[in-house]
Amino acid sequence: MHPSFVVGNPFVTLVRLNDHTTSLALVHSTSIHENGAARNDIHIKTLQANGSKIKISGNILTLVPSELTLNSGCPVSGFGLTWIWTGSYLKASAPVARLAVTTQKVIEISTTGSLIELVNPNVVIASAHLTTEKTKEINSQGLTWSLENEALNAAVDLIWKRMLELKIPVSSIALLRVAPTNGSFPYCSVDGSTPLVCEAATLQLSSSKALAITVICPQCNKSTDDLCSHMGGHILRAIRGFEEAIVSPVDHLFPCGFCGHSQLQHPDCVVKVKITGRGVEMDTQCPYQVQIKFTYAEKGSKKRPCRNVPVVCPLCPLPPRARQTDWRDGVWRYNMEQHLNFYHSEYAHPGKLSGLPLPGDAAAATLLDSREEETFGVPVRPAFNNIAEKSTDGMSTREKRRHANANAFTAGAAGGKRARHSK
Repeated sequence: MHPSFVVGNPFVTLVRLNDHTTSLALVHSTSIHENGAARNDIHIKTLQANGSKIKISGNILTLVPSELTLNSGCPVSGFGLTWIWTGSYLKASAPVARLAVTTQKVIEISTTGSLIELVNPNVVIASAHLTTEKTKEINSQGLTWSLENEALNAAVDLIWKRMLELKIPVSSIALLRVAPTNGSFPYCSVDGSTPLVCEAATLQLSSSKALAITVICPQCNKSTDDLCSHMGGHILRAIRGFEEAIVSPVDHLFPCGFCGHSQLQHPDCVVKVKITGRGVEMDTQCPYQVQIKFTYAEKGSKKRPCRNVPVVCPLCPLPPRARQTDWRDGVWRYNMEQHLNFYHSEYAHPGKLSGLPLPGDAAAATLLDSREEETFGVPVRPAFNNIAEKSTDGMSTREKRRHANANAFTAGAAGGKRARHSK
């Protein structure tokens, strides 16, 4: 009988940051998916032989050096260093839906089976390795995990060697886009050094050549250097009823523009958008997210016509006491027709010709360019003309100002300003 990897087991994998620094992370697994189907466990032999079709998700554990290591006078280079789990997971600030506040949320990452190494941490008494200040989240038994630095460095080398052998692009390494608020990552030694950084991966990601390296599409496992456009094709075909023979079909209800999973079933894929004086900001916890250059993505081009970017629905009212510059719920452009069906069903749109004329600002956020339909192999719809510009007749000066601000907000969210992911 082959040993199995079970949901809940720990593993280590490489994780990259926005500055391309790539380091090892200890992760507590929370889900396993093989070819898009959820699994409770999977044979280790299958995991190793077919890792590209297996997705493992989990939460990153907070590790600190053992006090015994620090008191022993071991060199700070990492030799003889022991890492201890504090009982906590890395967290980051995340906006609360429909409220102008943030909350602390445990960071989740997803990676392929090819990029993980299994670990078997030692169980130790936490108080023997941690100061009282660092034991606040240790379990009631006072026990925790320890791992030796040499073993973790060996895991870094094994993963990197496998990436070279299988020609896995470095940009397929899980991306930690948000900065943790309750711990340091990469894991730091007492002198501030980071012994578990993979220098080779960091160097390759930092090079200009690496910026053009492709990523793997989570739906079809094909390589692409433009995930948003590539995924946009899968999404548009799916919502227009053209099924594809792919590994993990797109979810039909509000699919995420990065991974194709339903935002209703995967809360991490929910996207928030806001406009500031510095441009458009977008926030999502989707593990497959990539940088979007709104200025180019909104306009589209002959080579890359896809314009599936998050927009703000101008028909949705602001939450109580919220401002136009606060975080707003974002809707991927290719999902706008679904959004209208669910939340503004009284209006017509290109997929539902009956109904009230669609306000012009909502039409701007919804309509597709014929180039997009042609490129992705779906029938080009006739021009949609049931559009009504909102009249400002009879409005007070204040109401006109609000109307103008709303239109400016929608235009900015749709494109034309430099995008910046929130930190």
